[in-house]
Amino acid sequence: MRLCCGFCHVELEDDDVVVLDEFNFVRHEECFDLPNHLIKGIDTLDNIRSRFGLFEKEYLH
Repeated sequence: MRLCCGFCHVELEDDDVVVLDEFNFVRHEECFDLPNHLIKGIDTLDNIRSRFGLFEKEYLH
C-alpha cells in the first residue's frame, strides 16, 4: 500500500508538493480545500515525512 492523496486518491511521489492538515491527512497542494488554519505544513512529501516523522517508508508497502 502506497500513500495516496486524501482527496483525489492518486499515489503521492516524494517530490510532490503536499499539505499536511491537523488531522494528519496529506493532500496535493492543489487538492487542499479546507480553511488555512487547519494547515500544519506545506512542503514536498519527503520533507513533510522528515519534519513531522509521519508516514515512515518502512510502514508503507
